Amino acid sequence: MIWENDYEDGESHSILFGIHTTEYFNFELEYRESSSNERFRWLEALYSSSNIEYIFASSENHFQKYNLEMNFNYDRETSIQLYVEYQTSYNKLGQFYKYQETIDFYEEVDESSIYNTYENILENPTDNSLISPQDHVYHYTKDHILNLNLVLKHEFRPGSNVYVVYSVYRDVVGKQMNSFSDFLNYTPHATDLSEVNFTQSLFLKMDYWFDF
Repeated sequence: MIWENDYEDGESHSILFGIHTTEYFNFELEYRESSSNERFRWLEALYSSSNIEYIFASSENHFQKYNLEMNFNYDRETSIQLYVEYQTSYNKLGQFYKYQETIDFYEEVDESSIYNTYENILENPTDNSLISPQDHVYHYTKDHILNLNLVLKHEFRPGSNVYVVYSVYRDVVGKQMNSFSDFLNYTPHATDLSEVNFTQSLFLKMDYWFDF
């Protein structure tokens, strides 16, 4: 799919591959990709006692997503379900603008006139009150996310089940990776403007059908 308007142009693609051999096994793999160019990407509003300045920037955006889903029924009582989702998003900011609402005009400005640069932050690590969106994890998107859920289900009597659930979530924000292996092994350095969130859990759940 291709789209274009006064503020953005881009394209997206998707591929879906599935295998459904028997009632006991099915497998699906999906891939999505999109890229776009925005003329004016909103970043934030800067407030002063007498004015509000709306900050925008041109932006190159890229997005990829992989989904894997598998269901395997060992028999009528026991099954295994696997769901994996991995997605990456990245945008590169270009020309910065201040929007003048009274005259509906985007004024070109230099980034350094609004924000501290990444180099200045490294030279003065204690002075981080202003961080450039080009480097700030919440404005400059460099995001890698992994979700994994593995479920083992066993029906030990009609209507009653026991589940073993293993879940993994990993999120790296503010760092662009070159490969899935880099993403899994990444540990931020002290000077990196990035965050890593990682959780894993194992649950045992049971439901029981009372027959009165």
